[in-house]
Amino acid sequence: MFFFFFNDYLEEIREAAESTNIKSIINSEEYYFQKALDKYNEFKQLVVEDTILDNLIAQSNEKPFSFEKLLEKSQLNLQEYKVLKIIGELVSYIDKSAAMKNKFNEYDDKRTMAHTSVRQNIWLQSFLKLKRDINLDELPDGVKNAIRYLLEPDKTISVFSDKRKEEILDFIFQGKDGDLFECMHEIGIRSKNPMNDGYVYSAILHSEKIRKLWEADKKENTLIIDHQKTWAFAPGEDAYMWDEFIEKGIMAIGWGKVSDLKKFNTKDEMKEQLKIAYGTQSNHRNSGLALWQFCNEIQIGDKIYAKVGMKTLLGIGEVISDYEYDDNTEEYKHVRHVKWLKTGRWELSEKFAIKTLTDITDFEEFCESLEKIVNESEPSKDETADVAEAIYELYSKQDFLSDVFIRDDQYDTLLVLLQRKKNIILQGAPGVGKTFAAKRLAYSIMGVKDEERVKVVQFHQSYSYEDFVMGYRPDDNGFSLKFGVFYKFCKHAETNPNKPYFFIIDEINRGNLSKIFGELLMLIEADKRSEKIVLTYSDLEFCVPDNVFIIGMMNTADRSLAMIDYALRRRFSFFELEPAFGVKMFEQYLLDKDVDAVLTKKIITKLNYLNNKIETDPNLGSGFRIGHSYFCDCENINSGWYETIIRYEIAPLLEEYWFDDIETAKSSIDELLR
Repeated sequence: MFFFFFNDYLEEIREAAESTNIKSIINSEEYYFQKALDKYNEFKQLVVEDTILDNLIAQSNEKPFSFEKLLEKSQLNLQEYKVLKIIGELVSYIDKSAAMKNKFNEYDDKRTMAHTSVRQNIWLQSFLKLKRDINLDELPDGVKNAIRYLLEPDKTISVFSDKRKEEILDFIFQGKDGDLFECMHEIGIRSKNPMNDGYVYSAILHSEKIRKLWEADKKENTLIIDHQKTWAFAPGEDAYMWDEFIEKGIMAIGWGKVSDLKKFNTKDEMKEQLKIAYGTQSNHRNSGLALWQFCNEIQIGDKIYAKVGMKTLLGIGEVISDYEYDDNTEEYKHVRHVKWLKTGRWELSEKFAIKTLTDITDFEEFCESLEKIVNESEPSKDETADVAEAIYELYSKQDFLSDVFIRDDQYDTLLVLLQRKKNIILQGAPGVGKTFAAKRLAYSIMGVKDEERVKVVQFHQSYSYEDFVMGYRPDDNGFSLKFGVFYKFCKHAETNPNKPYFFIIDEINRGNLSKIFGELLMLIEADKRSEKIVLTYSDLEFCVPDNVFIIGMMNTADRSLAMIDYALRRRFSFFELEPAFGVKMFEQYLLDKDVDAVLTKKIITKLNYLNNKIETDPNLGSGFRIGHSYFCDCENINSGWYETIIRYEIAPLLEEYWFDDIETAKSSIDELLR
C-alpha cells in the first residue's frame, strides 16, 4: 500500500542499500549499537541521590562548560564521578561530537548513532533530569529523539532533529517513521536483526544521491544548493569570539534577540523581527540576509574563511552540522558546528567585505588566493590562534622585585590585596612607575609575559560606557550595537577560566567613573563575580568573570581631578607606590646601567632632599613627590643626561607645584642643578 510513494526513488534507494557499509549492517545478526544499549541500561539501573543530581545539574549550567574538567574535578566524590562517567560513555555512542568520544567509545571505528547539534552540557543536564523523573517530552528534541531511538531502534530512524526528520519524510512521502519502515519492508530492504533497521534506513536516506532529493528547501526565497560554497565570516566584533569558537568547534552569529531562525519562512520575516528587536533606525538588509544565509544557505561541507577586519585571515574550516539555535548563550545563539582545519593570522593584499557573513563562492580568484596563502605560507609569528602552543618569556616574583624596586613584603601585600579584592589602584606621585609596575605585577602572577591576557586602556573626560561596555555606533545600516573593550575582554577571559586576566586602567580618576562603569559597579565586586545582570543597551545577561583582575593607576599630584567616587572607592584596595631613591636596588640599577658612581650618589641625595621638602610643604604632601622613573632611561647617557631631565622634565613640574611661590620653585631647581 505504500510502494507507490517510492516509484520515483526506488532505483536510488536500492543502490544506496547495496553500498558495502550498509549491506554489512543489513546482513549482520548483531545489533550495531549493542554497546550503547548496554550503557543505557546501566544508566537506567544507576541509583543516585537527589543532592548529587542537583549539584551536577548546577555545575552543568556554569560557563564556560568543560565536561572533561568537570569529570576530573568529580573524582573527589565517587558517586558524582560514576554518574558523569556513565553519561559520558553513553553520549559517546550517540553523538559524533561528544566530549571525550575517542576515550569512551569502545568501538574500533568509533561509530555513533548521529551527528547532533546538542552540546555536551545539554546532554548531561537531560540525562540527569531523567534521573529526577522528568517527562521525556520535556527534554530538548535532539535528546528526546535519541532516547526514543535507543528504546525502539526497529521502529524509529536514527535522526535526532525534528526538522531533519520532517524534511526527509515529507519530501519522499507524506508519512511518519512507521510508514517509512513499512515502505522499506515492502521493497525488500530489511535487516537480519530488526534492531538495525532504524540506523540502516537513516544511512540510506543520508546517502549522497538520496540526500539531494530532500535537501532542497521548498520555502520561499530558498536556493537549491547542490555544490560546495565558500563563505567569509567574522567571529564577533574585532574577532573577540574567535578563541571560544575554535575551542568549541563552532561558528556563530549574533542578533540574539531574534529567536530560532528555522521558524521564519522568508528574509522579509527575519527583517521585520530585527526591526522589532533592534529598532527601525536601520532597514536591516545586511543583517537579515546574514541570518537567512546562515540558517538556510550554508550547507554541510561548505568552506568557511574566518577573518577580522578587511585584510586579515584567521583560519579555514568546514561546516559539519546544520543550523541550531542555542538559547543557553547570551548573544551568539545562532550556531553551526565547524571543523577548523587551520588557524593563525595571515595579512592579505586583497580585501574581504566588511559584513559578518559573505558568500564569496563566485570570486574564484580571491578564493584561490586564500587557499594558496593558507597552504603555502606560515601565519604571522606570535599571532597564531593556538594559544596553547605560544611561547612566552617567563617572569617571576624576583623579576618584578628587580624591575619595580619595592620590598619583598610589599609585593606580598599587593598579592593579598588583589586576591581578596580583585580590584586594586596603584596610586602615587608622578614618575613612580605605576603603569610599568601594573603590567609587571600581572606578568609576575601569570608567570609569563602573556600580552593576550593583559589589556591596557586610559580613561579621559570623554570616555564613556559606550566605549567601555557597549553602545550604539553608526555603521552602513544606520546604527548597530557595538561591544566595548571591557565587555570583549571579559568574554575572552571566560574562554580560559583557569588562568588570570588583567585589565589595566591608566589615569583611572580622569574619567567619570559612575558613567563609565554603569551597572558594572556592582559586578566588579569580589563577591559579585560571575553573578549576571541584564545590561543597559540590551537584554543580554553579563557577568565579570572570577578570573579577571582590575588594576587602576592614579596620579596623586593631579590637581585637576575630583575625588574618586566613594561607591567605586569601596570596591578597590589602594596601594601607594613610593619614590625609590632610598631603595638600595635602585642605586644598584643605576650603577649596573653604567651611571657614574658620583652622579648616582648625586641623584639619590638631591632627590631625597627635594622630596622631603615637598612632603613637608603644607600645600603639597607626599603625593606630590618626584618619582624615580625619570632616571630609569639610561640607554643614552651623556654629559648632559642629568641636566636635561632636570631642566625639561622635573623643573616644569616644580614650577606648577609652587606656581604661587616662584622663589621656592627656582631655588629648588637650582639646588638640583648645582
